[in-house]
Amino acid sequence: MNDSISLAYTIVEGRDVEAFDAFATSILGLQRGASPAPDVGSYRLDEKAQRILVRRGDADDIAAVGFEASSAQAFEGALARARAAGVQPQPGSADEARIRQVAEFAWFADPEGNRIEVCRGLREATEPFRSALMPGGFKTGALGMGHYVLIADDRLRLARFYTAALGMRLSDTATDREPIGEVSVSFLRATPRHHTVGFAQAPIPFPRRLHHIMIEANDLDDVGASYERALAAGTPIANHLGRHLNDRMFSYYAVSPLGFFIEVGQGGLEVDEATWRVEHVDRFHSWGHRPGLPVPAAVA
Repeated sequence: MNDSISLAYTIVEGRDVEAFDAFATSILGLQRGASPAPDVGSYRLDEKAQRILVRRGDADDIAAVGFEASSAQAFEGALARARAAGVQPQPGSADEARIRQVAEFAWFADPEGNRIEVCRGLREATEPFRSALMPGGFKTGALGMGHYVLIADDRLRLARFYTAALGMRLSDTATDREPIGEVSVSFLRATPRHHTVGFAQAPIPFPRRLHHIMIEANDLDDVGASYERALAAGTPIANHLGRHLNDRMFSYYAVSPLGFFIEVGQGGLEVDEATWRVEHVDRFHSWGHRPGLPVPAAVA
C-alpha cells in the first residue's frame, strides 16, 4: 500500500449549488469555506481549508478527486508510479492550484475517464473547524477525508489500475442482491481506512458515475442527529440507518440535491496490514440500510 497519499478532496459539478449548500450546512453539518472562485462552493470537514468543492455546471456528477502526497518527495514518487503504470500526469495550472488551495498538483484519467489529481500542500484553514450540528467533528487526518464509490463499466480493470497507478491495495469484494438487481463492488484502500474508493457494477445504467461520498463522524450520536435532520427536512433517503458487513460502518445515505448520495457514518474499520486477508462477502449489510427509494420500473 502506498501510505504516502490520502484522499484530500472531491470536486463535484452541479446545477443547483444553492440547494446543495443548504443540504451540506443544515443536514450534514459541514462548515462553509471561503469560496476560491465565482460559482465554486467550498466545504470543510476539519482543519483543512476545504475538502469538498462544488462548482456550477450541468453534470450533477463527480468532476475530480484529489489525493494528497505527504511530502514533496512523495509527490514526485506518486507521479513516477503513475508514469510506470502507463499514464502521463499533466501539471495543473497555478489558477487551478489556487482554486484547490494546494501548492501544486498534476492530473491524469483512469481507464473510464475519471479525473484523478495528485497534489501536495493542501492548505490549512485560518480558523478552527467548528460545527454546531456535528460537535464531535469528522474523522479525517491520516485516514483522508473519507471515501467515494464510482459506478464502473469494468470494476476489475479499475481495481488493477488504481493498484498500479496509485499504489492502493484491495481490501475485499462484495456482491449482494439490491432492489435494482445484483451489484458487485471492489473496495480499495490508500490508508488504514477500510476503503478509500469502491468500484460498483450494477445491472442497469446509472445516470452518473458517482454513487456516493462518505464522510465519517467521530460521534455516533452525530450520525443519528443528522439522520433526524434529514427526515425532518424531507430529504430523500437512499438507505436508512444500518451497518455494513465488511467495514463495520454504521451509517445512512442521503440523496444530495445534485443526485448522488452522501453516506454519513461512524465507526468504520481500520485495516491492520499485518493480519488483513482479502475476502469476498455475499452481502453488503449486517443489518438495516433499508432502501428508501422506489425500485426502478425496469427491475420492479
